[in-house]
Formats: sequence, C-alpha cells, structure tokens
Amino acid sequence: MTTQNQQSIGRLLDTKEASKYLGLPQYTLRRIFYTSSQKKPVPTRIGHRVYFTPEALDQFVTEHTEGASDVSR
Repeated sequence: MTTQNQQSIGRLLDTKEASKYLGLPQYTLRRIFYTSSQKKPVPTRIGHRVYFTPEALDQFVTEHTEGASDVSR
C-alpha cells in the first residue's frame, strides 16, 4: 500500500479519486459499477453523488483477484 493509499483510509473517494486509487481509467470504474449487474465496489451515496471508501475498493480487488481463495489456505 502506498503512502497516498494509507492517507486515504477513512476517507470517501469520488469516482475520479477511486479510479486513481485502483489504478484504472475513470471510465473503466464507471463501466464496472454502473453497467454490470453487480453493485460492487459498494458505494456510499450522499444525495445523488457516489463515493467509495478505500476499504470497499480493497475488498473489491481482493474478491476479484484470481487465486485469492488459494492464498488464504
């Protein structure tokens, strides 16, 4: 985890910041979240705005890492 990521813990990240946190283009994060049937990473909604916590993003990455279940054994 980088220093920037460590400083983000406990903060709400908008889609631009969340995409930077994940190292993805912003359109990719939006496509994953808005066009798929899954609703992960789990958002925090304030009004019409969508935010993500670093913890939700980390969980999303862990769940989508191939072989993640093998590592925990």
